[in-house]
Amino acid sequence: MEVNGDKIVENDETFFLNLSNLQTNSSNVTLGDNQGIGTINNDDDATIDIEDVTITEGDKGTTNFVFTVSLSNLVDEVVTVDYTTADALLL
Repeated sequence: MEVNGDKIVENDETFFLNLSNLQTNSSNVTLGDNQGIGTINNDDDATIDIEDVTITEGDKGTTNFVFTVSLSNLVDEVVTVDYTTADALLL
């Protein structure tokens, strides 16, 4: 068995190896435990980051803030994150 390395965040993977169809001329050889279990442990992780944004107020009109949210590595499942806004105290 070969395991292909990657940088994708995924669940651990389990597989089975089954022995069957024993062929021998001896009646003293039998299949005992004929199933092995293999587990591939995921060694990757991911982080979600958000970049700070600074905008000059200006004298009229409105300006939208656009925040960049990034995921550090590919993830082999759906990733969602909620967000809220809150007033900040002037520093």
